[in-house]
Amino acid sequence: MIIRKLEFIKELAQNFLNSPRIILEANYLAIILDYETNEGTYSEKKIVFFDVVDYRHISEENIKPEVIEAYNYVCLVSDSEWLREKYIPKKFKHFLIYFDEYGTYEVIAKKYKY
Repeated sequence: MIIRKLEFIKELAQNFLNSPRIILEANYLAIILDYETNEGTYSEKKIVFFDVVDYRHISEENIKPEVIEAYNYVCLVSDSEWLREKYIPKKFKHFLIYFDEYGTYEVIAKKYKY
């Protein structure tokens, strides 16, 4: 598994009020983060994935040590065993996010927006 960081997630896991929520509709998936801002107010942020084929959440106690480098980043997994196992066309990508205490969120999709 080769992990390449794409984009830093400014909302840090230690500021989350609850664990990230997942909304899945047809081929669209959103990870919703609710967090405390620097001003002490509360806000939400979405990371949205488009043309989703599959997703999985792995709890903190079951993650592999190599995913820790994905902490608070949207990452791209190169040489993805998951893509190979599912026989997914190359136009789809394996995205990975790791949030401390919440585990990893992995999505097979064409693209994302943060």
